[in-house]
Amino acid sequence: APRSAAEGALDRKLAALNAPASGMRLDVHLRDPAIVDTITPLLVDVATSHPFAAKNLPAEIKAARARCNALSRDPLEPLKGRLRKSPALDTAYARKRLRYKPLLHAIDKEKKAGLRAGPSPKMTPLIVSTTGHVVGFGPVKDMLERAHLRRLRAQPPRDDGKSLEFLTVQFVRHLKARLISSVQRGLAKSMLS
Repeated sequence: APRSAAEGALDRKLAALNAPASGMRLDVHLRDPAIVDTITPLLVDVATSHPFAAKNLPAEIKAARARCNALSRDPLEPLKGRLRKSPALDTAYARKRLRYKPLLHAIDKEKKAGLRAGPSPKMTPLIVSTTGHVVGFGPVKDMLERAHLRRLRAQPPRDDGKSLEFLTVQFVRHLKARLISSVQRGLAKSMLS
């Protein structure tokens, strides 16, 4: 299949980097066309993580024991810091950030050299677990909420009485649920094949 000029340009930039960039694949480049100069564009890479996979299980068990110990001391005390997180998801998120560090460095160099206009993009790994958790959804959610709310405001008034804010929250919840169900369907297919 023929590659676009933009893909070819990205390939040349990646080839110019010192660090190997194998396995890099951006899934989404989000930018808000209505406010392009003030809102940071997002480079989104979506990945899945299965916390109960053999390689992740020892860290997840250790974290579960730490949570149980904390809750046994004071069940009403909310969990803090790392006790609220999944080690598998945190590791996947950190790996994605490290993987794209050379690309972001190259973009920063272009910006400083005056070759790139507007704000530099921000890398946003979006890790969806097979257990229904999502890490890194905040920046994506914020940008999509703004765009959806702007689209709703451009439409004529609604007859059903639902507020625009309610419809926007509903849209984001639906999107997140679709992300999670897509990952879980993929896991089910891989287990059945």
